[in-house]
Amino acid sequence: MKKILFLIIIPLTFYSQIIDTIIRFDEMPDCLLYVPNGNKLYINFGSCAYHLVLDCSTYEVKKVIRRPSASNSDAYGVWNWKRNKIYFGFSLSPESIAVVDAEKDTIIKWIRVRNIRPWGRCYNSKNDKVYAMAGSGMVIIDCKTDSIIKIINHPQYWFSRCVVWDSIGNKVYCGSVYSTVIGVVDCERDSLIKIIDSRVWEPYQIVYNFLERKIYVIEERGEFTSTICTIGDTLIKRFNWPLFDYDIRIIYNKRKNKIYFPGYDTIAQKGVIYIIDCKTDSIIKTIMVGELGDMYLTEWSNRLYFICYDYSNNCNILYVLDCETDSILSQLRFGSGACYPYGIEGNPKTRHIYISDYWGNALYVIRDEIVSLKEDKCKKDKIDIFPKIRKSFLDISSIENFKKIEIYDILGKLILKDKVSLNKLKKGVYIVKIDNEKKKIIVIR
Repeated sequence: MKKILFLIIIPLTFYSQIIDTIIRFDEMPDCLLYVPNGNKLYINFGSCAYHLVLDCSTYEVKKVIRRPSASNSDAYGVWNWKRNKIYFGFSLSPESIAVVDAEKDTIIKWIRVRNIRPWGRCYNSKNDKVYAMAGSGMVIIDCKTDSIIKIINHPQYWFSRCVVWDSIGNKVYCGSVYSTVIGVVDCERDSLIKIIDSRVWEPYQIVYNFLERKIYVIEERGEFTSTICTIGDTLIKRFNWPLFDYDIRIIYNKRKNKIYFPGYDTIAQKGVIYIIDCKTDSIIKTIMVGELGDMYLTEWSNRLYFICYDYSNNCNILYVLDCETDSILSQLRFGSGACYPYGIEGNPKTRHIYISDYWGNALYVIRDEIVSLKEDKCKKDKIDIFPKIRKSFLDISSIENFKKIEIYDILGKLILKDKVSLNKLKKGVYIVKIDNEKKKIIVIR
């Protein structure tokens, strides 16, 4: 990553959903993690071995957290809200967990773990521990000292990526590789107390329903899902719901006591979303969509955001589902060509949705607001006003066809005008007025 980034901020409106901001990067953003403390978004750039910390109020890059070059990989994190620390795991060498102080945004410790799983970890706030999945077993980390206090090895199988904490029973449930078993760990004693045959091959995701005291176990690239009662740790039901892709998260809606499964209709050969009533564990509705990407539930508005790929039109479609009625509220086309939405996160403070576009080198900021169709105005031409910039400043030659340009500070004071170069601008937020149309930009040095 270069020392200076130039971010282009473009407000747009399509259909009945609003793109609030598009932030362009020189590299490919992938995994996202939002942390309420400080209102920050952590964006992983796996190919460049760093995390970019974005201030979600100003879109200012607060810090760049660099890692050793060997850590180029996906990086999924879990936040310890008691100590304001993040535990990032990496899928490649050095196969470790980086502990980040979320106040100073610095790596304060590396916890060396052999064959760590990048996704599989959960935070137990009752005992202040992190449970991380590794090929060598389940690694238990004391968050006070950030040291490994125990490694639990499975007697027969390797543990897999899926792990979830039962906050009521204070137990951790984890899947396994090359088997159907689920391991149950007592968090008070940190001991393996039971092995459950889930009848699901290689459990890949586990979703916890605290209202019904159940966990839902999902098969890797398969057709089966099982329900386990966490009170007696017994299998109570097995379903045949063909899943679309094991990388798409399963969403539990506690307000409606429903689960949203990304599935696949083998007859129509299209992606579907199965809506499950958790009391009866039965499908109450099926929504036919396209090829599914990831999903995110906004608990503040009770809406489900999910992405589909539209290859025929070379774009992505963001759908918004009203979870009260389980009907589609709106849709939004975004991206072009080989764009691929990698991660999706939400911000309950500002009520924004973040989507990282891996191949498009962009972060889309979506406003969780449904507008009337009469306000729908396609403004794709405005995207091209500022082409992608790799320099430390905006070269005036890129806008030489415009007749007039004026630069104002955030208070409205005129700073520059008459097509002068913008390399004199210091770090900050500015308003650029081009041919009587205003755009907000952020210069970061």
